[in-house]
Formats: sequence, C-alpha cells, structure tokens
Amino acid sequence: MNALILGGTGLLGKAFVHRSADFGYKPITLARKGADINIDASVKENLYSAIESVKPTLIINTIAQTNLQSCQESPRSTYLINSYIPLLIALYCADKKNIKFCHISTDHYFNGDKNKLHDEKAEVILKNEYAKTKYAGECFALSDPNALILRTNIIGFRNWKNRPTFVEWVLENLIKENSITMFNDFFTSSLDARTCARIAFELLDHKAMGLFNVGSTESSSKESFIRMLANKLKFDLSNASVGSVHSNTDIPRCDSLGLDVSKAEKFLGYEFPATHDVVDAIAKEYELYKND
Repeated sequence: MNALILGGTGLLGKAFVHRSADFGYKPITLARKGADINIDASVKENLYSAIESVKPTLIINTIAQTNLQSCQESPRSTYLINSYIPLLIALYCADKKNIKFCHISTDHYFNGDKNKLHDEKAEVILKNEYAKTKYAGECFALSDPNALILRTNIIGFRNWKNRPTFVEWVLENLIKENSITMFNDFFTSSLDARTCARIAFELLDHKAMGLFNVGSTESSSKESFIRMLANKLKFDLSNASVGSVHSNTDIPRCDSLGLDVSKAEKFLGYEFPATHDVVDAIAKEYELYKND
C-alpha cells in the first residue's frame, strides 16, 4: 500500500515516513524540493497528476505555512498552502472514495485560560492569518466525509540547517550556554512527532473519521517544558530568564493551546503520554540526533 506524504521532508512528515512500514505502507514523499516528488502542491494539475501516478491508499497532508510573520505578510499564499491544498485533496478523495485522507491541523485556537484542556467542540478563536487559514483547512478537509483531521502540537528534530525546530533551538542554546527567555504564559500539549505519527496511523487503522485531538495528556508552559528537558539532560539553566510570549511580537496569537485528548484515548483504548513521557522521548531521540 502506498502512502503519499505531503510535506514528507518536514518534522512530522519525516516521522510519518519513519512509522509507515510498521503499518504496512510504502511512503512516497511530496514537497517543493528534496522529496520523491517535487512540485507545488497548491497547483491543482500538479497535485492531481502526482496522486494519479502514485495511486495511494492513503494521503497524509502535513504541508503548512507555520511562520506567523509570513502568514500575516502573505495571506494569499498562506491560504493556498494551509487551506486550498487540503480542499483539493478532500475533493479528490471524496470523488474517488477509495483513498483515505489524513489532514494535520493545529492547536492555535484557544486563549486566556492558561493550562486548560480544550476538547474538539471548544469554541475556536482566530487571532491571526495562520489560525484563520488552518481552520479553513480543517473545514475544507471535512468535505471528505471519511477524512481524519488531527489537531496537534508536535516537537522534535528536523535537522534543517538554519531552520531549527523549537527543541533544536532550545538544545543548541543550552549547549552553548546562551541566554534564553522561557515563556511562562504559553501553554501547549506538545507531543513528540514520532509518537504523533504512530497514534495517527493507529487511528487510521481503526477507521477513525472526523476531528480528533492528538497530544500529551497535560498542558504545560514552555518554561516548564524547558526546565524538565534541561533537568533530564543535565543542562544548566543559569542563563535562562522568564518572560511573556506576547512581549517579542506584534502579531496577535493565542496562548492557551492545551488539547483534551480523551476522545482519541477512548477510541484507541489507552492513555496518551504525559509531559514527562514526551520529555523522555525527546531525550532519547536527542542521543541519536546529536551524533547525526
């Protein structure tokens, strides 16, 4: 079975590639460059031609414009990436009826209630172009009645030069003993990418459809997460300070992104990782990453 993974060179895309064989899939990656298929997926003819050539059983869309500044400055191109691509895939899969579609959304929808966990029915708040276009992407993906849409917050290692992930940035600065600011007012239910990919495949195996939250069972501040990771890896935090996520940007953003994952836990029949489990997973992956 072929799995066409859009954004297969990114953090979560690589995790899906890593997990594919465990679930009987042959991964075929699609991206603008560095993938098995290199195209602009927002061009309908390009995307549909690629799908026809691969004949996938499953399409996983991890493509997204996530840089908040770029989203604000280029709303049209952001819409094409975050909204139009999932619409194109959903329409294709709904028409063919024999291709499963998994779309990765976001958690940037909730604000002002600290570490509260929000379920799939919680009211969303669309503060910026990123949130607006990702929410539109969710709605478009749901036009395929069999689609699986995941709200999540993933962390891990991507190993792209000059574009570190959050975890890569934290560890690089801790290694160099640079000063960093840890946000005490920005809360997420972050999950390591490989665990997120595994859970997604399990949901697909169990024929899950519709909207599901996938994350850790707790909502932790970025300060708390960094402290836990530094303690686990025995890094010194004497050069770290505490600040606000809203102090270094003029872009409006939500700050309470905790996800209630009980729906997915009940569906699969087991408890998802807690924050300390995610830290342990990142620490183990770091041992491999630092020697890469």
